[in-house]
Amino acid sequence: MTEELAGEVQDVLQSRTPAVLVTVVASGVAEYPAGLKSVMHAGGRADPELPAGPLTEAIRRDARQALSTDQTRLISYSPAGEPVERRAAAAVRVFLEPLAPVDRLVIVGAGHIAVPICQIAAVLGFEVTVLDDRSDYANAARFPEATNVIAADFAGSLAGIPIDSSTYVILVTRAHAFDEAALAQIATSDARYIGMIGSQRRVLIVYQNLIERGVPEAALDKVHAPLGVDIGSETVEEIALAAMAEVINVKRGGAAKSLRIAEWRGSPASAGKDPD
Repeated sequence: MTEELAGEVQDVLQSRTPAVLVTVVASGVAEYPAGLKSVMHAGGRADPELPAGPLTEAIRRDARQALSTDQTRLISYSPAGEPVERRAAAAVRVFLEPLAPVDRLVIVGAGHIAVPICQIAAVLGFEVTVLDDRSDYANAARFPEATNVIAADFAGSLAGIPIDSSTYVILVTRAHAFDEAALAQIATSDARYIGMIGSQRRVLIVYQNLIERGVPEAALDKVHAPLGVDIGSETVEEIALAAMAEVINVKRGGAAKSLRIAEWRGSPASAGKDPD
């Protein structure tokens, strides 16, 4: 990989923009020599550009498919861009590798439960950002595993964090008013997961307030609140484990039972104790 191309890949990953690394691994066509590489962006632009023609169009189409499924693909093409057996004469074999950004977990609130959540998330490979408006809670000494720790007001901090489909958000602030404000800000975002701590009573209050403020009910139905999979957790550490288990459940498409409101809508609200 050339230095220029390596820089392009790094820029894509740092900016968290979707793209696919295209590599020709074998070829019988001079215009597409083995070893040729290009970064193909979601909009179709390739850098460096590939030769114009039906083969590049086929690669562009399949790159979009690889990007949508986030799966690598190895495809053999004819010079006309048609799929062929890999041993076919003049076949061009192309490896498509989605350049997926690192999964990012944003923990809104730096209370006691945020500490084990951050620890577990870091072990699982997440890039963790913790934010709170209290500097004695939000600091690197308290969260050594976090990539970023932000001590500032919640609204301003959240506004400065791009939330994409590889971003997971956990709301564990010290008061439901802060959770409500944060959820209003991100409910319709592209976040892959939003989880909010609280008893059913607390969650219902927040939801009712947000619906009155015009937040779409469909957006709130996607929120995992109360957060966590149902493992009967009681301690702070167990709740953190249940929360991260739910994040992985969403990420991997698992079948674990969630505690979120969509699972119990219409049931009597309970008023359990909310951990900090």
